[in-house]
Amino acid sequence: KIEFPRELTALEKEIVDIIMSEHMGRDEIIRKINTVPAEDAYSPQAIIAALSLLELDFIIKERGGKYQVCR
Repeated sequence: KIEFPRELTALEKEIVDIIMSEHMGRDEIIRKINTVPAEDAYSPQAIIAALSLLELDFIIKERGGKYQVCR
């Protein structure tokens, strides 16, 4: 069982579940997160929480009010 530094929000859980359940590769994860509509855009904290679980290092940038994941 993975221990989190704090309680995850519903959105963070959703991202983690998506990534974990689909066994996506790095590019697929980036694509998946970046194609979320702006109004549903994941918070950078949520993205970081999900990606840090997978021990993947990504850079997160804000573009036009939406967070984008970059290599």
